[in-house]
Amino acid sequence: MLFHSMLLFTVMVMQGLAYQFAPHHASGSGYLSSSLKARPAVSCSPLGPRVQRSRAALILRSLKASAHNDRVASWEFLHSKLPLCKRRAKKEEGELQFHRDASCASLQARSVWLALMEKGIAYREVLEGAEQQVPSLVLASSRATGMKECFALLEEQFPDVPLLPPSDQQRARVLAMVDAAEKVMGEASFARGFWRSDQQLKSAYSSACDVLTTCEGLLEQEGGDLFGADVFTLADAAFAPVLEVSVFVEDLVLFLGGKTSSTFPRVRAWKKAMEERVSSYASRTGSDLVSLILESSEHDDEETKAMLQKLLLRDSWKEVMSSREKPVWVSFTRRYPSFAKSPQVEAAAVLIEQRAALRRRIHESVPEVVGGKTRMRQGGESEEGDMPSLVLRLLSSSILDAPDYQTAPTFANMYLSTVMQELSEDEITELIEILDFLRCSIAAPRDMGFLPVRALRAYVAWLMSEARKEKRGRKETAALP
Repeated sequence: MLFHSMLLFTVMVMQGLAYQFAPHHASGSGYLSSSLKARPAVSCSPLGPRVQRSRAALILRSLKASAHNDRVASWEFLHSKLPLCKRRAKKEEGELQFHRDASCASLQARSVWLALMEKGIAYREVLEGAEQQVPSLVLASSRATGMKECFALLEEQFPDVPLLPPSDQQRARVLAMVDAAEKVMGEASFARGFWRSDQQLKSAYSSACDVLTTCEGLLEQEGGDLFGADVFTLADAAFAPVLEVSVFVEDLVLFLGGKTSSTFPRVRAWKKAMEERVSSYASRTGSDLVSLILESSEHDDEETKAMLQKLLLRDSWKEVMSSREKPVWVSFTRRYPSFAKSPQVEAAAVLIEQRAALRRRIHESVPEVVGGKTRMRQGGESEEGDMPSLVLRLLSSSILDAPDYQTAPTFANMYLSTVMQELSEDEITELIEILDFLRCSIAAPRDMGFLPVRALRAYVAWLMSEARKEKRGRKETAALP
């Protein structure tokens, strides 16, 4: 026991880390101001016999983990930085229950979800497994199953915000388009992993063109940007998910072929109008091409990874972080005050709320790096102390403390560089791998809306660039005579 105590004291003196055992807490303007302390030295020397070196290595690893975790804000502190609407305990809202699939694969469920949110109805969400029939709505003793039945219940029980036109002729026309959307959903065929072979992509594109042709004709008849001319109706809610997938398939074909112009201009005008004017679609229920690839594939295969990397390079993280707040998000948060006032803060809130599930997914999918080699992660590490948790906290802290591109350089120079300089080569590599996994695994609308998803991917790309910069700097320093 005496020997162990002496050894521990010796290592502490060598590393200059004794101050880490004195807890410090953030106060004042933010965690950044409280975490800028002198970095400990990183020198290391042999401690004699092999047994002593082995014991010392374990102690050093523990002390180093303590240093990292004191540098990066705790979950409790990060939670305290969220706006009040995200810190309140979640409460059951409304008598209406909405049952949908957790994977967001059901197109009909996504149609009902959009109509429900556009009506502004308070509801309780129930996520079901793949074996359950969705969508369904339950209100008191009434239950509706399937898209059209759910639409009927919403219009009958919640008429304050109607999604059907007032005249009988117009109502009949919109309901006929809802029938057409249900038929198209049943006929459209988008197989999982349809981009992996030319034949599969050709089949998916043919199906997408059938949907797009049908919708192009209907929109031309209506004469406006939406299926109800210039007013959002149940027809837009019904067509939105299947038309969204069809547009994305065409986008993918154009992207792979190096082309930019679509042959369906009215559909493109519809999509633009949905993203700019229909706040629930733009902020929560809509998807994007990267999410489509994620949701229709197995994440671990090389073809999926290669396709995702190509698509993710299209969005410049600098442009995303520099962009102004979209009016459609402001409109959405006025109707739904439980959402954060900006997409990036909403993304941080989801990370903090879902940290346990994300950490498990990282543990299962991203190996740890030891001595330049990868190995499966070992269980038993504390949530605050392991690398997946540290990366998630660093990402959340970066979003909350550097909310735009203007503040990012100062944050990187004063804080990120301090944290990354203390990480070993293996830990830097692991950091990049975990961030890359997060960028290629969070999808809209399954995890969050596509505006928060886009902001999250931008911050992930930024942190990855900072980590790679640190790696390059170390190599250049090592190469100096």
